[in-house]
Parts: sequence; structure tokens; C-alpha cells
Amino acid sequence: MEEKIDSNTTIHIEQHFKIIAGPGAGKTHWLTNHVKNVLQNSTRLGRTAKIACITYTNVASEEIRLRLGETVGEKVEIGTIHNFLYKYIVKPYGFLLKDEEGINLINLEKMDGHDEHIPNISIIKKWIDSELGRRRFYLLNDDRIERFLQCLKNFDWILEQDDCLNFQLRSEYKKTASNIRLPKLTQKQLLTYKKYYWNKGQIHHEDVLYLAYRILKEKPSVIKFLSYKFPYLFIDEFQDTNPIQTSIVRRLAAEKTIVGVIGDSTQSIYKFQGAKREDFEVFELNELKEYYMPDNRRSTNNIVKFLQNIRDDELVQKAKKNREGAKVTVLVGDQSKALQYVSKIDHKACVLARNNETVRQLKYSSTQELGDLWVRSRVIDSNFQRQMFIYYAVFAVELIEQKKYEEALSLMKKIFNYHANGSKITQKKKRSFAIQTIERLYSLRNQNYKKTLYEYHNVTLEEILERFDVESPSAKITKRGKKFFEFANQYTYQHMVQSLRLQEDESLIRTIHKAKGCEFNTVLVVLEKKNLRYLFEPKIDSIDDDTRILYVGFSRAKEKLYINIPYLADDKHSILSECEIIDI
Repeated sequence: MEEKIDSNTTIHIEQHFKIIAGPGAGKTHWLTNHVKNVLQNSTRLGRTAKIACITYTNVASEEIRLRLGETVGEKVEIGTIHNFLYKYIVKPYGFLLKDEEGINLINLEKMDGHDEHIPNISIIKKWIDSELGRRRFYLLNDDRIERFLQCLKNFDWILEQDDCLNFQLRSEYKKTASNIRLPKLTQKQLLTYKKYYWNKGQIHHEDVLYLAYRILKEKPSVIKFLSYKFPYLFIDEFQDTNPIQTSIVRRLAAEKTIVGVIGDSTQSIYKFQGAKREDFEVFELNELKEYYMPDNRRSTNNIVKFLQNIRDDELVQKAKKNREGAKVTVLVGDQSKALQYVSKIDHKACVLARNNETVRQLKYSSTQELGDLWVRSRVIDSNFQRQMFIYYAVFAVELIEQKKYEEALSLMKKIFNYHANGSKITQKKKRSFAIQTIERLYSLRNQNYKKTLYEYHNVTLEEILERFDVESPSAKITKRGKKFFEFANQYTYQHMVQSLRLQEDESLIRTIHKAKGCEFNTVLVVLEKKNLRYLFEPKIDSIDDDTRILYVGFSRAKEKLYINIPYLADDKHSILSECEIIDI
């Protein structure tokens, strides 16, 4: 039987636990206090052992780090699951993984963190030639290649019932694969594709889980060392975990690590990344104690009541504020007018949408559909090094804008590898060059917005690189590469920024997924026609995430919640009877 607690409750520190906590329950406050309690009272930490505190986003990590303060920070490892597994399993124990010939599976000398999976055309050509046969080169034809690259980016490692890992295409891309006549790929062929990158020391975010799982499975002694290092492991947002992560957690619990998980299955919205909400619902360990937190400390009575009508499950939330607040308001009409309406009421209102294209249109007041310019750019430019140079430079500046300095430096350092005389650049020099480059590019950010990609690369970036004694990572854009030359003169730096997919977006206009874990006084959720049925006929327990995504968006609001819909049919008015409806 679950025991009721609130954000100030103290629980036993030497017992596995699971906490069901709805939106605004105060779980970050509770988790911070629990970590402090363990630090103060545990007899198992000693001089070298630490507490692992795993969050879903870097924003959540920073929030907990800030609340704990520097005095206890050294004894607590705070970060995302990927960063944790890379730092404590893949990086120190990667040498244990060998290929069929007994050679290291990963080029450890060149391995430097884990990155976004950006398909490399030259690697793909070699792979097709060696594994699929030259007759499959039709996949690189102009009418297929962009969709083919999107498919390659969207393969994930899946844990099967026999505890084996398979590389599978995400379900939403299976129709695309069929349309481009992508042949059924064997696991051997897919693993060979990955090995091309690993041989260069490049591992992608999704590979971290695969490699960590393999190390723990093939070398069980590693789990003992890890458990000794981390006698406590606490995981927030566990409803968005996937079976590989769950399996690793269970292995740690089977040793002497005390495991605590916190989550809410009605806020599970990452099915497309392999998350299984059932993993949280049925999560069990020996002598695990279950709790629930029914309070909503964030929202007003009216918002909590509206949310409860969508949720409709056993966890009945109560508004801790106990203040009616404004009615939930439905704005019927054009999304740009809804944005103007809400901005006049609160210029710091957060605007949330379901997809990146809607966010881009709202952010930049543009109806032009750009699609993924970065994929298109890489397809028509044969120089992959140039593509990565431009990408890192643009991305790093936007990360600085979001105050993510270390992430920006990590990207920019990848640009600098060799001096002009061919000697390798030291890590210290790399960091120095990266800092100077970012400072200069950031100071030019507003000016660069108006420049074509051609001007930005051939003039701005070249002028900055000339300051350093380095080998240029990129060749100039010329008419010899006609398609990319035309592309670079058609699109601007601003277009490329608009097409970026930031993993975490801290701007006031963002997708619902990127607002996870955040809260705002005023929230406007923009819905399109295809989203309306999840508002009028919510199915919170559906296999698909659609209703839960709306629920997460709505539950970010503290004081005022606005929902924009394109139209409202007469027979739907009664469903929104407790809301204020305004035609705009």
C-alpha cells in the first residue's frame, strides 16, 4: 500500500523507494532534502563513495546542484543518465569491449564524449558498398537521400526479452523507410555501420546505453565497483526511462546500491525515444517502499481542477495554494493573434507547441516552411568537415545565448585539431582557441543574422581562424560545388539558426517536450487541428503519448493557463463549460 507524503517528509535512507508525484508536487524540493539527509546520516559513504542523482535534463541537474550548494556537491554526482553512464562506465571501461578480432571496439584515443548522430555521407557510401551492395546506391539519389539520412538518425538500441540488444528503426519512421525502399537491414549490417564511427572515436548519444549495457553484461565485476562507488542512486522522471536503463538500475540494486525512483506515468511523453511508462508502473525491488505525493504546490484551484479532468486516475491532486485564480481560457482563432493577446497580458508568458515547425513560425513570425536545412546542407555538400565546422560554430553561439558555456566549448574545441605545421594542438590550446572564437562569434551574432551562409563561412569564420596558427578545418565555398554554392547564397545565418534542434530550449517559445520540469506564471499552449481530439476526448492511459503531452504542457502553468485552438465546433462548447472562451 502506498504511503502519503509531502515535499517535507523524511523517509528511511537505507530502503529502496518509489514515489508517485504529479506535476507541481515539490519533488525537486523533496529530493534535495533527501540527498542532504543521506549525506548527514549515512555510514556508507566514506571518503570516496558518492550519491548518484540522475535527472532527465541538464536544466533539472543545475536546479538540484544550485539547491544543494557547493559544500555538498563534491559528494553528489548530478547529471543525466547518458552523462553518468559515459563518465563511470563507457569511458573508464570501454577498453574491455573487443571486436571479433580482439581489437578495441572503440578508438579510445580519439573518443571525446558522446555526440548527436549526424550521418556522414562518406561513411554511408563505404557502408553501402561493403554491406548492402552497389545496387543500393539508389538510396543516395536526390529524391531519397534526405529521408534516408533521417532514417539512419532514428535507429535506437532496443532491449529484447532474451536480454539481447537490437538496433531498430523508430516506429514513426517505418513508413518513410518503406517509401524510399530501404531494405530490411540485419543486425550485423547495422552494427557495421556503427563501427565505422566507433573506429573514429565517435560515439552517439544512443550508443552510450548500448556500450554501458554490454560492459556490465560481459564484465559483471564492473557493477560491483560501480555499486561500491555509488551506494545510493536516485532517479527523477523515471516514467521516461527505457528498458536498457531500467535493467542497469536493477543490476545496481542487486548489489548493495539503494535505489530510489520518482515519477508519474501520466507525464510519460518520450515513447518515441524508447521510453516505456510501464517500467515505472511495475517497477519492483526487494523491500521497496512506495509513496505518493498528492499535493500540487504550483497551480491554482482552477488549473488543478482542469488538469484532474484530463488525468482521471487514482492520484487526485489538491492545490496547495487553495486559491481559485483565473479560469482556464480558451482562445479560438489564429495562433499569431493568440500570441499577441497573451503577450499583452504577460510579456514573460511561456508559449508551448507540439512540434518544432510551429515553434519556429511563432518565434520568427514566419510562415515559410524551412524543413531541416542542416540535413539538406549535408546532402548537397561533399565536404563533411566544412559542414561540421559551420554546424559547431552556429550551434556553439546559440548555446552561449542559453548560458550553456561548457557545452558550447565542448563543441567549438572539435574544430581545432592541428597547427598549420601539422602538429597536434594541445587540450589547453584547444580550450583557449575555442574561448576566443566563441567570444568573437557571439559579439557578431546580431550582425551575422543578416549574412548569407556563404558570407558567414567564407568571410566571418575565415577571418577569425586567421588569428590562430591552425590548419583550417574547412575549404572555402566555391562555384565548383554548384548546388551547395547556390544553397549557401540562398539561405542566411538566421535560417540556419531557425533550423537548429536544441536538445534543451530555455526560450519563452518552445516545444512542450522542452518545457518538461519547468514552470511559468502564464502559459499559452498552441494546438493545431490534429491535436484537438486529445483535448476534447483525453485518453491519459493510451499507448500513444498525445494526451499526456498536452497534460504536461497545461501543467506548467502556475497562475494563468491559455489554450489556443483554431476553431471550436458547436457540439464541443459543453466540454469546455468551466473555461472562459474568447474568439480572437
